[in-house]
Amino acid sequence: MKKQYLLQNAIKQSLKSVVVASLSATFFMGLPVQADEIQQAGDGQCMVYAVHDRGLSDSQMIFFDPANALEMGGMGVEYPNYDLEAMDIDYTAPNGAGKLYVASGDDSVLPGHIFLVNKNSGALKDFGSTGYAEVDGISFNPVTNELWGWAQDDGLFKIPRIANNSTYPLNMGGIEMVFPTKGEFEDITWNEDGTKLYAVHNQKAGDPDANSDSDAKQTLIGYDISTGNVSEVCSDTIGKLVTESCSEIEAIDMAPNDSLIIGYHGCETLPVFAKLDPATCELTATAELKIPYDGILGGIPDIEGIAWPCPICPTGWKYAADSATDSTQIENPDDRSNVTVGGTDFEIYGMAIKDDGQSITVAFSANLPIGGIDASVPDEENGGMKDINMNWGDLMLDFGDNLLYGVHFTSNDSGVTELGVYEDITTKDVAADNDGWETLSQYSEKVSPNFEPLSFGDIEVDVFSPNPETLYFNPYESYNQPVVIASGKKVGDVEILDDSALADMGLDFAENIPSTGTQTFGFKFDKTVDMTNNFTAYIFEECVNDGVAIIAQCE
Repeated sequence: MKKQYLLQNAIKQSLKSVVVASLSATFFMGLPVQADEIQQAGDGQCMVYAVHDRGLSDSQMIFFDPANALEMGGMGVEYPNYDLEAMDIDYTAPNGAGKLYVASGDDSVLPGHIFLVNKNSGALKDFGSTGYAEVDGISFNPVTNELWGWAQDDGLFKIPRIANNSTYPLNMGGIEMVFPTKGEFEDITWNEDGTKLYAVHNQKAGDPDANSDSDAKQTLIGYDISTGNVSEVCSDTIGKLVTESCSEIEAIDMAPNDSLIIGYHGCETLPVFAKLDPATCELTATAELKIPYDGILGGIPDIEGIAWPCPICPTGWKYAADSATDSTQIENPDDRSNVTVGGTDFEIYGMAIKDDGQSITVAFSANLPIGGIDASVPDEENGGMKDINMNWGDLMLDFGDNLLYGVHFTSNDSGVTELGVYEDITTKDVAADNDGWETLSQYSEKVSPNFEPLSFGDIEVDVFSPNPETLYFNPYESYNQPVVIASGKKVGDVEILDDSALADMGLDFAENIPSTGTQTFGFKFDKTVDMTNNFTAYIFEECVNDGVAIIAQCE
């Protein structure tokens, strides 16, 4: 089962409110609150969870908000002497997915135990002992839903489900040792197909609990479930991202596309999280903490376990280059068969988008200004035009599941007049009112005589597809492209940005697309709670003389 990646901002705010709510005297004493019904902080929300270890054995659950620069908060208060060493999320649990589990080490008052975590309050429910002294890593197999764990100096074990049913509770009485071995393995995680389990091996000589681990060699190993073979996947490169004070890996989890998220110990202001590609062993930093541990946790950063159910989203600009030779323009109204192709006043060269979790900024590089241009054919009698101005259409944002937003950012032939963001929209094609193309197929015949697919940035349209109705834009629909908003409900304002303001935000078309236009402009608007991470944004000009699309997709 694949992980769910939806972020609900309203639920996120509720979670933060719960964190600062008053707790019972029993909980302040550091004892687990035994709750038969573990509440969820909103199924489907995208929060990163972790367990922090202060000193030898004091533990606290924390969360990070990927939509807000990994802003950190505490889940409840500290658990003295619990030595929580591992964490993972069960995605096929009964009564809803997303239940959070932790496991304890040998310095705990309950060594080697499995606990269920209340994601609202941080309270623990004890599921009992594994029979091993220290559990350093846990991971649910996404296919069988068995909970696998690594016990220090004992090896790899698994906890099946009752009756071997993936939706039944864990069978704590049926724990099985799968791969006995000595040594210290800091954490484990399954790939998304449930075929290979990865583990970080800390090859420290002597007693695993003695002295510092910072100078020990760390390797990534893989366990193949079909053969039972264990092999080295990546060598000591996984511990070489940052300085010696931040070289010890103690947490690992599987992110989308089978990339690994690694948590480092003792990094202070250095990158705490990194991404590892197990196919190439390429290691890159993903983020630095923006809030110091002091005041929330105390002590130096020590991430013992993480559960990263969220996509890895780019924090900077994402660019989409459009063809520089696919615009059309009639230069002489007396000879309407003479159409110029490429480099015209309507050429779009590229589009860029930046999603910081709270707002979306969109920018264009084109020859067409934000206010459009005055056409040479002024009226319907001489050219079939509704007015003299030929302008941009409205920007559409497709979040899937029939969730479509529109942004009206300039005066055009839209069905709405007030600039802003609109939901519950319908769309319409206004090419007929602007002397434009009836179909994308006709447009293709003019701009793509070699029968190559039309390029609209991140989306191509192959007019010779055997199933054109399955394409994102149907090339044979007559005057039926989503050019402007026909109707909708305004839900937000839009801020227009010029090239200078965009440059201050780090926009650089020249370095990221092959060719640029004479005009650079954009706009910014706040996200609604339904605007989750992945979406497709696209825009056509009123005459459908060009268009561009970008797929803002997290990894």
